[in-house]
Amino acid sequence: VLLVDRRLQVGEQLRRALLTSQRMIDDVDYDGLKEARAVVREVIGDSALPDAALTARGSQVELYLWMFYTGDRAYLQQARALLEEAEVRDADNPETRFARALYEGYMGDASVTLAIADELEGNEDIRPDRIHLLRGVAASAMGDHERATRHMEKAVSLKPSPLNHLAFAREAERNGDWIDAEDQLDAILEIRPDHVLGAVDLALARAGLPTDEGYLDAVTA
Repeated sequence: VLLVDRRLQVGEQLRRALLTSQRMIDDVDYDGLKEARAVVREVIGDSALPDAALTARGSQVELYLWMFYTGDRAYLQQARALLEEAEVRDADNPETRFARALYEGYMGDASVTLAIADELEGNEDIRPDRIHLLRGVAASAMGDHERATRHMEKAVSLKPSPLNHLAFAREAERNGDWIDAEDQLDAILEIRPDHVLGAVDLALARAGLPTDEGYLDAVTA
């Protein structure tokens, strides 16, 4: 009975951690990502066999901290280490595959990202907007901004989260479409008026300045 109770407790802890970390990733807020990082590390640390999906989620948290906030390669290295650990645990887990696709897309390997997006299409464990995010990231890596924009638009229509709006805004900036970029950043602030990244990005976009050079370490320190 005690063993069953312990397994139920661990399962519930994992479920809460997965739900919490995904919500914080969707918010892509600096403090939220840091909190998600702590949640993931706590649950992984308490487990004799860390769950692949949660470990892969931890990789995504590190990747977004690197991508959107700091530019510090220590986060990128940690993202890769957690991803490799998740693949050792369960390389076929949908969350692990998504994390690999996202990582390779941001590293510029669009072919891997697209192949995994095709593989995950229709998988009930991965929301459809996340598939469009992957396809948008891959198209951007290939320099196909028109295709990237279409997928970012679809991701936002399916899930108007700060993360999807931010990804769309960054793609619009790369394409020189400052009006679309500002619209997406405004949408973030409508959802979360206290969103630091959305507010700072919007100010920079309106000034015609780049928004992806790791400037927020000083802002959020």
